[in-house]
Amino acid sequence: MATPEHTLELRAILATILRRRWFILVPVVLITLSALVASFLITPLFESAVLVYESNPVSLSAGVLRMLGDYRNIVSGLDSKRVKITDLERELRTPAYVSRIIEAAGLDQDSSVSLQVRELQSRYPERAADELKIDVVADMVSRQMKLEYVTASHLLISVQATTPHQARDLAKSIGDVFIAEKHRQSEQAVYRSLQFAYDELAKREADLKGKMDERTRLEQDIASVEAGGQVPAQQAKRALETEIERRRFETEELESRERRLTAELDRTSAGELSIDESPAMSRGIRRLDTLVERLALVISTGAERDPAVQEMQVRIVQTEDEIEREHRSLVARKYSGIDADTQDRMVSLLGIKLRKQYLKKYVEALREGLRVQGSRGRSLPELRGRLELMDQQIAAAQRLRDNLKDQQEVFELSLSLVQQSNYEIVEEAELHLAPVWPDRRLIAASGLLVGLLLGAAAIFIVEASDRSFTTPEQVVSYLNVPVAGVVPSIEGLSVRGESP
Repeated sequence: MATPEHTLELRAILATILRRRWFILVPVVLITLSALVASFLITPLFESAVLVYESNPVSLSAGVLRMLGDYRNIVSGLDSKRVKITDLERELRTPAYVSRIIEAAGLDQDSSVSLQVRELQSRYPERAADELKIDVVADMVSRQMKLEYVTASHLLISVQATTPHQARDLAKSIGDVFIAEKHRQSEQAVYRSLQFAYDELAKREADLKGKMDERTRLEQDIASVEAGGQVPAQQAKRALETEIERRRFETEELESRERRLTAELDRTSAGELSIDESPAMSRGIRRLDTLVERLALVISTGAERDPAVQEMQVRIVQTEDEIEREHRSLVARKYSGIDADTQDRMVSLLGIKLRKQYLKKYVEALREGLRVQGSRGRSLPELRGRLELMDQQIAAAQRLRDNLKDQQEVFELSLSLVQQSNYEIVEEAELHLAPVWPDRRLIAASGLLVGLLLGAAAIFIVEASDRSFTTPEQVVSYLNVPVAGVVPSIEGLSVRGESP
C-alpha cells in the first residue's frame, strides 16, 4: 500500500503539536538548563573602562616638522580615526608603555603573569625574565584592551579581565600611563622645537653680526680709498697665511703621533679600534664643527683679536674635553678586559683622529677666507657696489632673524600651554560586578531556541513516519470504501462503571 500523504491544516498542526508537546518540552528544558549550567562553568570576564578627552593639540607647522624630520606627525593629521586607533594600540604595546603599566598595575606580583613567565623561561632560557614579562603583559594588553572613539574627541579605553578588581585596576593603570606618556611626548615635541628655534636664532645672529662687521670694514675701506690711502687687506691676508701654516705643522705632528700610537696598539691584543658613536658624542662633534666654522669665519675677516675668538677657542677646548670623556667611557665599556695603559692609548688615538678631522675643516675654511681676501677689489665703485650688496644681505638676514624670534615666542607660548595636557581622563575606571561574558540571558534564549528547533524537528520526523489514518477523507481516498461512522475521542469521558 502506498504511503498516505498528510495534508494538515492549521488546526491539525496545532492539534499535532499539542499531542506531541513532550517532544518540545523535554528538549527545551534539557538544553536550556544544560546551557545555563555550562555558562556557570565558564570563567567570566569583567569589564572596566576609562574615557579620555582629547583636546586640540598645540600643533607645529608642517615646515618646522619637516626641518625636525618628524614626517609622521605631518601625515597623522590626515589619517582616519581607524588608523589613529591602530597607531595607539601599537604604541600601547611598546616596551616603554608596557613596563610602566606593569609598575602601575603591580603586575610583577600577579601570579598568572609569573606563571606564564616561568613557562616561557623553560622554553627560552637565554631570554631575561624582565623581557619575557614585558612580552606576556604586551600580549595580555593586546587581547584584553579595546580602543574606540565614541565621539570625535572622546577615546574609550576598555579592559576585560577575569576579576572585576583586576579589570578596574588595569584600566586605571593604562589610562594613567597613557595620559602621562602623551603629556611627556607633547612636552618633548615642543622642547625640540624650542631648542631648534634657539639654535637657528643663534646661527642667524652670528651670521648677521658677521655681515655687520664686514659692512663696517667696507665702510673703512671706502673711507681709506677716498682719503687716498690703501685698503688694509694685506695684514689680514698675512695673518691667514700664518694661521694656515701653523695648523699644517700641527696636522703633521698629529699624523706622526697617530702612526706611533697605531703601531703600539698593533703590538697588543686589542685588535682593531672601533667604537659606535653615542648620541652624546654626536652632539659634541656637531657642536665642535659649528664652533670651528664660526672661528674660521671670524678669523678670515681679520678680527683675530676679537674677544669672541678667545671665547670660541675656550669653548672648543671644553667640547674636546667632553668628547674625550665620552671616548673614555665607550672604550672602558667595549674593551673592559684590556689594561688601563692600552685604553689610554686608544682614547688618545681617537682624540687625534677627531682633531685631525676638524682641523681639516678649519684649514679649508681659512683657505676660502684667504681666497676672498685675495679677490677683494681696490676700486672705489667696486667697494661701493659691495657695500650696497652687503646692505641687501643684512636686510634679508634681519628679516629672517625677526621671523625666527616670532617663531621662538610661539614655541615658548606652546610650552606654557602644553603644561596642560591635550589628553584628560573625564571618566575614571569603575568597579563593575556584573560580568560582560558569558551573557547568561543570551545563552538561555539560545538554548530555548535550539530546544524548540530540535522539538519541531522531532515532531516532524515522528509525524512523517506515522502510517495510520487520521481523517475519514484519507480512508475514502485510499481504500475506496465509505465511512460508516466515526467514534470521537472525548477526554474526561469514561466507560460506565469506571471512574473518569
